[in-house]
Amino acid sequence: MLILVAMQVIGAYFVRELEGQLEKNFQDSIKSSTKLLDYNVREEILKK
Repeated sequence: MLILVAMQVIGAYFVRELEGQLEKNFQDSIKSSTKLLDYNVREEILKK
């Protein structure tokens, strides 16, 4: 029984850390995409 409780605690910690990392990666990806879009739009505007 004690092993099951320990596994649940470790699992909850792992899931929380994984969720935080995935959220940070998603935010970084969105920021990177907006920077690339900004650069491309700026280059197209300067061409004209």
